[in-house]
Amino acid sequence: MLTTTLNSIHVLAAAQSSTVPETAEQLAARCRDGSLEPFERLVSAFENRIYNFLRHYTGNDHDAQDLTQETFVRAWRNIHRFDPDRDFTTWIFVIARRAAANHFRARKTHVELTEDFEAPGIAPSQATADLDHSQNLWRIARRLKPRHYEALWLHYAEDFSVAQAARVMGLTTIHAKVLLHRARKELADKLKNSDL
Repeated sequence: MLTTTLNSIHVLAAAQSSTVPETAEQLAARCRDGSLEPFERLVSAFENRIYNFLRHYTGNDHDAQDLTQETFVRAWRNIHRFDPDRDFTTWIFVIARRAAANHFRARKTHVELTEDFEAPGIAPSQATADLDHSQNLWRIARRLKPRHYEALWLHYAEDFSVAQAARVMGLTTIHAKVLLHRARKELADKLKNSDL
């Protein structure tokens, strides 16, 4: 009997260790019954990305921290609305963007982004691996129109497809393509005039 029990334990342990990691969509689906553990895993997986996105969106750490927390509170409250057949990453970024937009509407101020803002070392896929160069590239990109900068950031820094970036920004895919095209052209013009 002890041998049978030990064999069962080994089989169970082997089955648990060979399980495939859950996707974000699967974790979100498990949250629908009120399970907190899968949501904590989602927060761990997405917290830094959401914070970095909001840091670039707002221009300051304090607002980014507050809005990151608000994003996850809203996500938890609305997890029952998430469709597991959709992309969780896009869904959580839409919530983050809306939280930031609401924040700025409530404050009724326009935040000017300064040129001395230090962008983190996440380079667009076309940029050189040199960290200084990528920081300078993002610093120059920061001078673009806010929508152009946001489109570039989502597509290159967050590695979103054009369709995903469009959903986050609340645009059609064609509009997002046009915005990206204009942003790249505007950035190229600014790079010609810089000493990069």
